[in-house]
Amino acid sequence: MATAFSFAQGLAPRLPAMNDAAAIAQNLVSMQAASTQQALSIEMMRRNAEAERGLVTMLQQSAEQTQALLPAGQGQIVDRTA
Repeated sequence: MATAFSFAQGLAPRLPAMNDAAAIAQNLVSMQAASTQQALSIEMMRRNAEAERGLVTMLQQSAEQTQALLPAGQGQIVDRTA
């Protein structure tokens, strides 16, 4: 006759074998490495975008200063036939 204890043992989850445990550990290490690589890529993209914004700001300031140096009436109309 089956007891409650033997019934519960039949439903207990199977413990992973050593090969399964090694595979789980390897997957965990791989996921952590991928996560670290993704975080580094995101940080590099963020810094690249920041540098590009700085470059755009510098070019805008240069263009504004150049326009301020032109005599009145120059630089307003582009001659497309030239």
